[in-house]
Amino acid sequence: RAKVAISRIKIETPARTIERRIATAIEVKAIPRKERRVRILPKAEMVAEADGDNLARGECLEKTERTFERFELAALDFMMRHMISTENVCSMSWGTKTAKTPGGERVTLSMLTPRRTVGEVYNSYLRRCEEEGMLHPEKKFLNSPFCRGSFHNIFGSITMGGPKLLSSVDYCTGVLVNDSVSLLQRVINALELDSAKKKSLQADLELARNFVKNQYSKHIMAIDTVSTHGLKRGLSKPTNAPTEESGCCDGCQLIFLFFDDLWAASKSGMKDEVRNKDALSVADSAQETLILYLGHRVRAQNQAEAIEKLLQEMQQSCTASNPRPSKAHAVVDYKIKFNPLSARETKK
Repeated sequence: RAKVAISRIKIETPARTIERRIATAIEVKAIPRKERRVRILPKAEMVAEADGDNLARGECLEKTERTFERFELAALDFMMRHMISTENVCSMSWGTKTAKTPGGERVTLSMLTPRRTVGEVYNSYLRRCEEEGMLHPEKKFLNSPFCRGSFHNIFGSITMGGPKLLSSVDYCTGVLVNDSVSLLQRVINALELDSAKKKSLQADLELARNFVKNQYSKHIMAIDTVSTHGLKRGLSKPTNAPTEESGCCDGCQLIFLFFDDLWAASKSGMKDEVRNKDALSVADSAQETLILYLGHRVRAQNQAEAIEKLLQEMQQSCTASNPRPSKAHAVVDYKIKFNPLSARETKK
């Protein structure tokens, strides 16, 4: 009966409790190994022997706290330094995020937003590990197994954790390009044309929009004989512009060719004179705003070139013998709004 009672008490008491340890110690001390109903592992039997000796001396059993260290501190420090580097995340000027440690402590962190997707950050982390000699040729870590899942969980804990990257809203592009394209799309839909002609106009409008937003900046920096290329031509007054131009760029002509086709289509596809006049007025206004945006891109590219030159001079002054450089670069914007980037925008 004693053997059955001891075995029953041991089975019914919760695991890793003082009661279970006492029952196991009594079982080890009182019941021979061959007569025990449940086998005890050698390591657990040694612990039970020690507990039985302590109880025999009248001592109390104390609960031991156990902690599991999943990663080595050196490997964790290496990974965290890579995560929060300026090429992977940037700190927002507002907002905080609270993270909870395994011990229950809550830590307040500054709001961090990722500059790249977590997959790109993880791949660059693996490349850095290979450069530092932390990986076997079979892609296994020497120090600690930071798998993709653990990396993603940690990265999501210290950053905003959104599935999309953030980008500041460009109000100039929104007003001069997006709104103009939206109005032109409504004009095309209002034309009384066959579906093939409408689709052709819509395709040309999309090509012109894509060129203005994404490709024209490269044409600005081109050095050739095309009148629409080059910062010097873009910033010169019309009367002082160089006169040796003889080349032609098909991309730069997209906007003007589209408006020629739109004006011709509006004359034949809009029978109402009042509506036709309104459509031509909208087209003229949209063309003017798009040309204004092209001038904005020229000025923005010129400013970017000047800033890049300034940063290079500052870098050279910092690395030279001058211990205290006297130049600084500050960017101030009175109104910034951040929206998620679409998958299409991240592939530019």
